Amino acid sequence: MKTFKITFLVLLVFSLVSNIVYATEGSKNEFEAKELLNEVTEKQAEIVASNFALIGSWDYNNIKLVEIFYDTDQTKLGYYFEFYNNDKFVMHVVVSATLNRDPILQFAAGKLELNKLEGATAYYVGTSITYEKNALELKSNLSSESKNTSSSVLKTLPRNNSINYTSWNYYLNTQTNLAPLAIVEEKELPLTRIWQRTTGITNPKTACGPTTGAMIVNYYKSRGYNVRGSTYYGGNAGLVNSLYSKMNTGIFGTTLPKFAVGLFEHLELDDSITTWTGLSYTHPNSSLHFNTFKTYIDSNRPSAVRYDYFVDSESYINYHFMAANGYRVDSDGSKYFGFKDPDNGETTTFTIWRNWTVQAPNFAIHLTHAS
Repeated sequence: MKTFKITFLVLLVFSLVSNIVYATEGSKNEFEAKELLNEVTEKQAEIVASNFALIGSWDYNNIKLVEIFYDTDQTKLGYYFEFYNNDKFVMHVVVSATLNRDPILQFAAGKLELNKLEGATAYYVGTSITYEKNALELKSNLSSESKNTSSSVLKTLPRNNSINYTSWNYYLNTQTNLAPLAIVEEKELPLTRIWQRTTGITNPKTACGPTTGAMIVNYYKSRGYNVRGSTYYGGNAGLVNSLYSKMNTGIFGTTLPKFAVGLFEHLELDDSITTWTGLSYTHPNSSLHFNTFKTYIDSNRPSAVRYDYFVDSESYINYHFMAANGYRVDSDGSKYFGFKDPDNGETTTFTIWRNWTVQAPNFAIHLTHAS
């Protein structure tokens, strides 16, 4: 029996690896690939997306490949699929285009706002999809709103040190006699999303930190805490503008320490009894970090996540905040976190779910709680 199990596993791995397409990119500039990548084909990606849909029991009869996303080093990163039941949109999912990342990069019950440009490439950067002619223009345009230097480098989406055969073997399997994966644990907090470009917000381009803080404040207000929410300021814009000042946000955005100081100051304005404190982690890619985050969500405490775009001598100088409001764990060990993005489209009001293992090396997190 042991021989049979070992042989079966080897056959699965061989089947997986035998379908790998090796691709290399040129070396014309600093952004192009310097290594061989194990590429997932469009057909394989559709199989992965369809098998992932089985876990959530999505009610659909049509799946469409809408876009192919690229990393900042010009390598193919992911396939963006949309699921429909006739003409009704159901879900989207982003499948990794390479085996050295986990299979599912992102999913949500809403469409991404893709501002396509003819002849441009779709880059998957931080929390956004950005269309540019090439990565040099991508860096230039992102640089225009940051204090980066010429030595700064755009970060890529991290790759695993080894292939996650457990997940890939399942998602690429077309046999019907294998038990599907299951959701082991999940929770989503009902945060109301605020768009940082809402009319009345004074500095919308750099308001992601204060807007994230406003979402967290309003959530605690809905939980019965004595805090000043949007209503106190006559609307979301008033609250965001107030936090913009308290967080000492400038033309380059909000730093994580100043985000925390400003948020605590605001939460304690009308409550001298409650003490607000927090924890901050940079690149929280361990199981301990995820479990701590999960504990906070289970205790109804949303968190702030700050993505890093550029790195120069390990000094993070361009970033984007968002409000983390959920987690999910699947039976293959895959871990996901949910968030509300204050930017990237007025209609992006839904929770977006991303793979924690893949994403954590590119963000920092601030966990807030009351005592």
